[in-house]
Amino acid sequence: MAKERFQHDAENVDDASEQDLLSDDVEIVSKSEMKRHMHSLQTLGERLAGMPDIWPELDLPDRLLKALSDFNAIPSREAKRRHLQFIGKQMRTIDHDAVLAAIELRDSGSDYQKNLHHEAERWRERLLAAGHRSEEQQAMNDLITEFVSANPATEVQALRQTLRNAVRDLQLKRNRGNTRKLYQLIRDGLAREV
Repeated sequence: MAKERFQHDAENVDDASEQDLLSDDVEIVSKSEMKRHMHSLQTLGERLAGMPDIWPELDLPDRLLKALSDFNAIPSREAKRRHLQFIGKQMRTIDHDAVLAAIELRDSGSDYQKNLHHEAERWRERLLAAGHRSEEQQAMNDLITEFVSANPATEVQALRQTLRNAVRDLQLKRNRGNTRKLYQLIRDGLAREV
């Protein structure tokens, strides 16, 4: 008899709690969904740990800043995994959208840097190839003129001198850093235009 009464009470409680849930508009979240959310916070925290230069912009709590700075010093893989869980827990208290927006902004900037690097490499290879063919001095001058007209902030005299030195180094099979200097001049010229 007591067993039946207990079941009856449980049914009443279930009905009452269902009515409360329906009337309060409480969102029910599954355990799997909570785990996915926590995992996304851990991933966001790991990305944030790799970008210490944007931490001051985000106004992060001191405890999270300490956890992020400690993450890179941890050598053990398992300890890093546990520490990411702690970072994920600390990330619950901050504005995730602001952090994600700052990270995305930085990532889009790195796409720009990558494209700038590739364009500078292409120009350097074209200039070195034209300079290597010494019989075609006019072709090298035309290519330099084309680059300077597209990027007027470039120092023409420095570009010509560095290109001559880089070509000479390549012909003598030595490395004095002139190809790197040429790349830097080209990259700086390209970057000033943006």
